[in-house]
Amino acid sequence: MCDNSINKEIATLLNLPSSPIEAMSPLLLDNMTEDHAWPELRALRKRKQRSDTLSLKKTGNFRRLENVVWREWFVRCQSPPSPTPSENECPRKIIVNGIDIPTEYEIYEPRRHEMAVIGSYVDPRISTGFCYKVRINGTEKYQFKGKPLRLQSVGKGYGKRLTFAGKSLNQNSNFFWSDTHDQGYAFSIHAVFENDEFGIYDSNHRHIGSAVVESVSDVQKEIAHVTKKDYNEKTVAVTMRCNVQIRSGPHGLVSLISPETLNLDGLAVVVKANKSDKAVTKCVEDIEIPGIGRCTLRSDD
Repeated sequence: MCDNSINKEIATLLNLPSSPIEAMSPLLLDNMTEDHAWPELRALRKRKQRSDTLSLKKTGNFRRLENVVWREWFVRCQSPPSPTPSENECPRKIIVNGIDIPTEYEIYEPRRHEMAVIGSYVDPRISTGFCYKVRINGTEKYQFKGKPLRLQSVGKGYGKRLTFAGKSLNQNSNFFWSDTHDQGYAFSIHAVFENDEFGIYDSNHRHIGSAVVESVSDVQKEIAHVTKKDYNEKTVAVTMRCNVQIRSGPHGLVSLISPETLNLDGLAVVVKANKSDKAVTKCVEDIEIPGIGRCTLRSDD
């Protein structure tokens, strides 16, 4: 928040009467902030100074410049008050160091579920074969139209080429270079997807029903990674909305529970065998289903 000095300055520059300015909502006026990236206002300041000093006549260009500033100012004043900045909207700066090349980068800290990539630095948790959604760090823009894709390869050197699965093996345009943007990229892993189907198993490992994922949160956070001789395994915290159908109760009896849609939290276990190029979600553990208790969702494939 700032005072109304910029509003008064614009009123003076545009020769506006004070009454319309004072009549406007104070809340809207307070929402008007000094934006140093506003080139028209800076240009109008300079032209006004020259006009006052040299007694220049206002040309058509000068009038058009005044109109641009007026329209921009009016739009900004009409905009609703900005929400209180959240942690995601006001990230702090962090320092990361290149792994294979001695480099240092100061970037905006990725969100809690994200992992950084910039220049020669790739977060060590990022692994080929797993699916990631990629945000251009410091912005709300995403690579590949915001679609999570499977990471195929990570190149060598300072500017690493990161290649993702595409529709064609011969002409794959799903790649970018790690040094393209000065703030790098923020990777978020995706273990569960819309329309995924699972079998439901109770605490005694009995198959009691099925679940279909109707929607899943983009905030899927990797919380553990294990490297074995023959495979890599990641544990990912997920929140999803599923259509759940229970076929039998804990004692093998037909349940009176009808199909319903539930919000579920759990830990997805994603495994990539060394001989495979694709990671597979084996199960989602620690699911709590009302009336049933602790369950596991397993892929029946």
